[in-house]
Amino acid sequence: MVHHVAKDVYEPVTIATQFDQTTGDLEVWAVSDLWESVSGHATITWYDWTRKVLLISKSNVNVGAVNATRAFERNVRGFGLNLSNVIAECAQLRLNEQHPTQRQCV
Repeated sequence: MVHHVAKDVYEPVTIATQFDQTTGDLEVWAVSDLWESVSGHATITWYDWTRKVLLISKSNVNVGAVNATRAFERNVRGFGLNLSNVIAECAQLRLNEQHPTQRQCV
């Protein structure tokens, strides 16, 4: 997994997830090193062991110049997911044509 994440380290805009399995709290952050604001949307997708999509959540994101913005914050216990059956949560940040789509899976 490291090589997939490492290729995005030097991108000017990236996405990062923080999931606390004990509490069920999920945070998704959009981080920008650009000197201008950017906007787009974040998509969080949850999969089971068979790669079946269990849930998709979307959020609009506006990131200020040289800043980080919390794009998504939620306790996933209220989603009704059996967390022992969830194998991956993927966050995707889609901006405009100038900036490539960023994706991180946990």
